[in-house]
Amino acid sequence: VIYYDAQMDDARLCLENVLVADQKGATVANYIDVRSFIKEGGRTVGVQVRDALNEQLFPIRAEKIVCAVGPWTNYFLRLDDPSARKKIRTTKGIHIVYEDKISNHALLIPSDEDKRVFFIIPWMNHSLIGTTDTDYIKHPDAVTASDEDIDYLLSKSKRVFPGVDFKKEKIITTFAGLRPLIRQGGRKPSEVSRKHVTFTTKSQMMFVIGGKYTTYRRIAQDCVNRLTKNPPAKDERAYPLYGSGLIAQSKQAIAQKYSIDEKTVQALMDKYGTRYCDVLKLTENRPDFKERFCDCVPFIKAQIAYSIQTEMAQTADDIVMRRLALGYLPCTKKACRTAISQYFTR
Repeated sequence: VIYYDAQMDDARLCLENVLVADQKGATVANYIDVRSFIKEGGRTVGVQVRDALNEQLFPIRAEKIVCAVGPWTNYFLRLDDPSARKKIRTTKGIHIVYEDKISNHALLIPSDEDKRVFFIIPWMNHSLIGTTDTDYIKHPDAVTASDEDIDYLLSKSKRVFPGVDFKKEKIITTFAGLRPLIRQGGRKPSEVSRKHVTFTTKSQMMFVIGGKYTTYRRIAQDCVNRLTKNPPAKDERAYPLYGSGLIAQSKQAIAQKYSIDEKTVQALMDKYGTRYCDVLKLTENRPDFKERFCDCVPFIKAQIAYSIQTEMAQTADDIVMRRLALGYLPCTKKACRTAISQYFTR
């Protein structure tokens, strides 16, 4: 089946929600993990957290606490109450980023043996193959794409494209994730509902479980409605995503203004939307920031600085994988990672 749909960068979508929350007055922090709950009179009034970068422990207190922790839900339920029953069923999905564009169209492909479907999608000038849907019972931190998962996708792809010589050597990278599905008896993973549910524990914490990317605003609205007697308006236009909106100027005009090539301007617009100009402003006092830091993509040094100054990057991996998605490109020189790493060793 050939189909048409939008594409997204999941890490950037998450980041852009964080950035707009910060813009609206929220206090946000990354690399902070919850170690325990602070309770008074049986009610949870805060969390004891750890700064994962310097190992410091400190408390955060709040009138109301929401646990929107996805695949880690069962773990946090037990952290709150050791006798708590499991509420979610985690199923694993993996993807392969495969070198070369196998198809110019997005394809939905049914398996010939187990009635699953998977996709081959043109992605970043290469191909994204996935996903699987299998039960997963280990700790969420340990999820990976196994050899069995990879072999499954390659063999099923070969059936549809017998003329393509699928080789593991042409796999740029793989990644795996977990779906935090509501537990529903003995159904097959693909048959379990993707709906979301909110509930409150005995210690007065709210948990939100289930759901998916396409319903995340509805999930947020439901949570806010339960948290306050005067919820904000449902008009999504009041909460535009960070970087959303129409770009008024042409890439040719921007390229001429900043003396950079049009490919770089287009890459910035694609990555940051209307916020591309915030990146380019960094070059006004630092002309060297207009330089590309690798041949694999038309990105410039200003993006590294912007990732650190505005997008809260704390490590080189934050930028390589989660800010610029360079880990999904077949860079042979690896100059991009070297250039980025230098900013964290000074």
